[in-house]
Amino acid sequence: MPQVRLLTDPPPPAPPANPFADWPNDDLLFSQEHRDFIWRRHPQAAAIFDWPELRTRFAAHDAPAGRFRRRSRRLGMSAVLLGCASLILTAFLGAIGQAAPAATPYLGAFAALLAVTSGVTGFSGVLSGRDKAHWLAHRFSTDRMRQLHFQLIVNNLPLAAEVVADPARLDQWEALRRGALDRFEHMQPVSDALERMRRDVTLDQPWLDDAWVRLPDTPAPSPAVGELFGILKQQRFGIQKRYASYKLMKGLHSPRTRSHLVRTGADVMTVLALLTAAALGILHAATPPAEAGTSNAPALLLVAGVGGMLAALVLALRVLDEGLQLRSETERYEWYLAAIEALERRFDVGDAHAKVGVLREMERLSYQELRWFTVSFDEARFVM
Repeated sequence: MPQVRLLTDPPPPAPPANPFADWPNDDLLFSQEHRDFIWRRHPQAAAIFDWPELRTRFAAHDAPAGRFRRRSRRLGMSAVLLGCASLILTAFLGAIGQAAPAATPYLGAFAALLAVTSGVTGFSGVLSGRDKAHWLAHRFSTDRMRQLHFQLIVNNLPLAAEVVADPARLDQWEALRRGALDRFEHMQPVSDALERMRRDVTLDQPWLDDAWVRLPDTPAPSPAVGELFGILKQQRFGIQKRYASYKLMKGLHSPRTRSHLVRTGADVMTVLALLTAAALGILHAATPPAEAGTSNAPALLLVAGVGGMLAALVLALRVLDEGLQLRSETERYEWYLAAIEALERRFDVGDAHAKVGVLREMERLSYQELRWFTVSFDEARFVM
């Protein structure tokens, strides 16, 4: 295969504090800057990757996916915080009763109200899972559209190369895309597609068109084919690598950082709770029976309250770790990044036939990552 210039973007700038606050989805050419770059560097091949109709449908699902996710997480966080506050207040009721007996009934009623509100919020907004279900359904749709984009190219590379070499055949490519998008939109309902993916434990159903199950023809070596391979390397491997890398960077946007903070906080609180329990036991042991319930009672009640508060915080942090799937997300992105890098190394040294095979493996990998993501969050409780 002749040597061709690959698509080489300048090194991306240092990511902002949260690089996902406005992720541009440049693999689908959402940002005008990246779209202009592709058209400037590859004026004939850019039409293969620039799919406005797909972006329109993608955007229709992307916005509600973010909205439902934020609402689900707000409800989950509210339920956890209200429940934690109820437990902390209850833990200190004894000590408060010693200092202000008249306030105890009101504070007790308030603690009960917090507990009930936490339960109602958690069940109606989170445990019933309506917002979460809507979020996962919309996110599933966007990720499958992304896969449709690349599956169509990978499984029709000979035609794509012909279009690059002869732009007069672009109408044929656009007709192929219209048909693929129409079939995608008239597939089984999203709920059925999600359930089908959940049952696909062998991960052998990644293809969105039955014709793509079979290995496609290998395109004949040509400058157009080399150019397409170069763009695919950047658009499919490069951008996904950047996304996964950002997810693993230090920062509150990163599940790795948040998992470390939450688990460290829970461990520290657990140790403090045990020390508090030991201190409480020592205080009880050092109190003569004749003085029990008198001079040392306020100190005992205060220490008991601190112990209850620490136990409540440990419980809240453990719920956050489970509900936000922080550990699972970290493991998933570590695996995904390593797998992409391994595929990219094979892609770099392979011939045209091998490159097509690796690109198909990338589509399978993308499907595997989507299934892991969907199943883990679908099974999560309390906070999503």
